[in-house]
Amino acid sequence: MRTEKGFKIEKIIRPGQGRRVKGAEINCRCEAKQSGSRLIGAMADKQSSCGRSRSVWLWSRNFPLLLLSRRGVRGRPAAFTLIELLVSMAIIGILAAMLLSALTSSKRKSLQAVCLNNLRQIGVGMTVYAGDNQDYVIRARCDNPEKGSFVQICLDTQTVKSVQTVGLAVSSAENPSVWTCPDRPGLPIYENLYGGQWTIGYQYFGGITNWINPSFPEGIPSRSPVRLTQSEPTWCLAADAVIKCQRWGEIPAWHPGPAFENMPPHGATRLEAPPGGNQLFVDGSAQWIKFEQMYFLTTWMNGLDVRQAFFYQDTSDFNPALVKELPNLAAPGFR
Repeated sequence: MRTEKGFKIEKIIRPGQGRRVKGAEINCRCEAKQSGSRLIGAMADKQSSCGRSRSVWLWSRNFPLLLLSRRGVRGRPAAFTLIELLVSMAIIGILAAMLLSALTSSKRKSLQAVCLNNLRQIGVGMTVYAGDNQDYVIRARCDNPEKGSFVQICLDTQTVKSVQTVGLAVSSAENPSVWTCPDRPGLPIYENLYGGQWTIGYQYFGGITNWINPSFPEGIPSRSPVRLTQSEPTWCLAADAVIKCQRWGEIPAWHPGPAFENMPPHGATRLEAPPGGNQLFVDGSAQWIKFEQMYFLTTWMNGLDVRQAFFYQDTSDFNPALVKELPNLAAPGFR
């Protein structure tokens, strides 16, 4: 009797007989439930596998049960072919890539959530501080009082002492710290520059009275909070450090070290514009803002062409002259 190519008949078990073959109970009345086989001579019409055996049983109501096994030409068990191995390896590789992508995305979302919580804590602390200090929030570092230039990623040493009164310690010993995004580790850090300053991991706009940007290199009156009750709820108080120094991810030679490392946060790579960033507003709310919604509204002097900082703010109360320049300051134009 001939069978499919690659099979040979090993045993014939008569209908009604039950046996144990390779540790599996064979019963010709319960094995026929899968797709039909193509036996030449029509000795059987159904097939199924029993247990973990590599053998195949073929069953018919009117014919014996045939125990078939796949064997090579010389009776050796057939091995995987090269194509089967390559296909298996390709499938495993694809699944591994999908899993890695999912894990990376999950980690990125987790960091975004922690970052958002940090900003909310800063918002709560500033509200408490303003309540105890005649409605004033702490001020970002002013590097040129005469020209109204503020460094939104730095705080003065005296300011750091003041903010500790509301539980927002600025210290390199605090790790992790609410003053930096978890995607920018190593901050805050004290730098013995310009009389001493603390570099933080966010942009902080409290106390900034003047905005400096390419359209207004000498500055224009800001829309940043100085006193909370005189500020609009939609004004930005702090934001992720979405800052570009000549090129995305580049650490400037004139200021090496942690201050500009790991910029911008939250992107798949530091070498291109990020998808967006988290922001804190005067009303205490914090949310994710897409990069396409941001503007280059302010930075500090002596570096407009090599240091571009982006964040979003509602433009409804902007100075008309600034509104006119917004298309030139939109973040996508600096991508």
